[in-house]
Amino acid sequence: MSTLDAMITRERPKLVGAIAWMLGSWDEAEDAVQDASLNVYKALQRRPPESVHRPEAYLWRAAFNGARDVLRKRKRTRAPKVEPIGERVLVAEDLSPEKGAEKKEDVRVLREAMRSIRPSETEVLTLRVLEEMEWAQIATHMGCSVTTAKNIYSRAYKQLGQYFRNRGYDIKQPPVTANISRQA
Repeated sequence: MSTLDAMITRERPKLVGAIAWMLGSWDEAEDAVQDASLNVYKALQRRPPESVHRPEAYLWRAAFNGARDVLRKRKRTRAPKVEPIGERVLVAEDLSPEKGAEKKEDVRVLREAMRSIRPSETEVLTLRVLEEMEWAQIATHMGCSVTTAKNIYSRAYKQLGQYFRNRGYDIKQPPVTANISRQA
């Protein structure tokens, strides 16, 4: 197995999870990551390996760009809603039925909120919160400075907070953790 194959194999599970969160569909995430992997593989075969400083960042960028294309296409075609993935991402299997139902509702509300912000904001939140990446890694993946990544995160965080407050939710933790409760 080549180092490129090993890198793609190593990054794939995290990348599919991040893209699934962004798109709301495991199937579309698998497709986007597969397309990105093929595109990166082809691109890196045509150039010397040392010409790409961070192939992982190249792969992540290609996958997020593919996900953005899916979102743009969805907006143009008004595609039906995709299957929910919340229980596979955030809902633990060992929860009681009541707690599981609450968590699924939290995930549904969070997903709705995430659709209200820009794809770049969703990307930063996904990388920072779900993938627990450092700011330098996020900046590299997004092709921007650390300051820009932090500014995008801050803007998204504020917009999500406002989204929840406008709908009567009391935010007990950062909104991206899905720990929210309806105010009476």
